[in-house]
Amino acid sequence: MEQITTKEKYDEKVENFKSVYDDQSIPLEEKIRLCEEFAYSDYVKGSGNIAFASELAEMYFKAGRYQDVIDFINIEFKSHLKGDWWMFVAGMCPFYAFYVINACIALEDYSQAKVYLNALKMNRAEMLRMHPDDAFTAESKYWYALVITKYAQIAILQNDASAALDYLVNDPIFEDTKTLGSYYYMGIISKGDINANLKEISLAINCFSNLCELDVNSDSYVEEEVNMIISSNYYLGLIYATENGYKNKEKAITYLTNAKKLGYSITGEEIRNMTDHIIDSTSPVQKSNDKSGGCYVATCVYGSYDCPPVWTLRRFRDNKLSQNIYGRMFIRVYYAVSPKIVKMFGEYGWFHKMWKKSLDRLVSKLQKNGMESTPYED
Repeated sequence: MEQITTKEKYDEKVENFKSVYDDQSIPLEEKIRLCEEFAYSDYVKGSGNIAFASELAEMYFKAGRYQDVIDFINIEFKSHLKGDWWMFVAGMCPFYAFYVINACIALEDYSQAKVYLNALKMNRAEMLRMHPDDAFTAESKYWYALVITKYAQIAILQNDASAALDYLVNDPIFEDTKTLGSYYYMGIISKGDINANLKEISLAINCFSNLCELDVNSDSYVEEEVNMIISSNYYLGLIYATENGYKNKEKAITYLTNAKKLGYSITGEEIRNMTDHIIDSTSPVQKSNDKSGGCYVATCVYGSYDCPPVWTLRRFRDNKLSQNIYGRMFIRVYYAVSPKIVKMFGEYGWFHKMWKKSLDRLVSKLQKNGMESTPYED
C-alpha cells in the first residue's frame, strides 16, 4: 500500500479518489483499497483525522465485510481520537455508531448491538436533558428515535413482536418523534406473521400505504429506508393478494409490480401465479380513517370532542401533522389504533391519569407556540 506522507500527495490522492468513488465501473474492492490508503496512511493518522471514514465504513458494509466495519470504527477511531473517541462518535457523529450497530445485526450479534444502542440511548437522552428546547432538540430526538427503531428491529429479528411493539409505542421520548422505520416495523408486526395475537391488517395497510407513497429516488432516504419503501410495496401487494376480507386483484398486481420495478426480487411469473385466481373481497373490513369523531384518546381524557384542549389538538392535527408525510402516517396509525385502546382501557382511572399529563404538556406547548384553543370545526 502506497503511503501518503505529505500534504501535496494527500491532496493529489483526494482528488483522484473523488472521481473513483463515483465511478460505477470500478469494482468495490478496488475502491476500498484506494480508500484505505487514506484512512491508514501515516499523514492522516498524524493529523488526528480519518479521511473518508464514512465512505470506507459504507463500502465495507456493502461488501459484506461487517467485522471490518466494527474494527475500523472501534480501533481506528479510538486510536485517532484517544480518550474522547466515544463522545465524538455518540455526541457529534452518531451515524458512525449505527454503522457498527448494523454490522452487529448483520452478524446476528444482537447482544453486542444492544450494548452500543444502550450507550447511544443514554447519550441522546442526556443531550435532550441538556437541550430540552433549543437548536439541538430536534436533532437529538431524531437520533434517539433511530435508536428506539433499531431496538424494535432487533426484537423482530428475534421473533419477539411484543417487545418490538413495546419499544415503538411506550417510550416517553419517542412518542412524538417517529421515523420511517418505526412505521415499517409497525406494519411488519401488524401483519401478524410473528405473533398472530398482534395481527391488525388494517393497521399494516395504513403503515405500508404511507411508505409506498414515498419516492425511492429522493436524496432524503438512506439505502436502508429505500429498501423499506420497496419492501412495503411487496408486503402491501401480498396483503391484497392473500388476506381474506382485503383481497383486491388490481391493487395486488399494482403493488407487486411496483415492488418488482423498484428492485424487489420477484418475477413477473411469480406475480401472475399470486394474482391470477384472486377473487375480490365483497365485504372489505378495512377501518375508516374518517376524522369525524376522532382524537379518541384526547376526547376520552378530556371528556368531550368540543373543549379547548381538544380544539387545540385538532388544529395541530389538521394544520401541522397533515402537512407532511410523517405527520400523515402518524394520523393514520393513530386512527387505526386509538379506538381499540380507548375501548379497552378508557374507563380506567390510571388510563386517564397516564395520558392527561402528556396531553396537558403537549397542549400547553402548542398554545404557547400560537395554536388557538377557540371553537374549531374539522
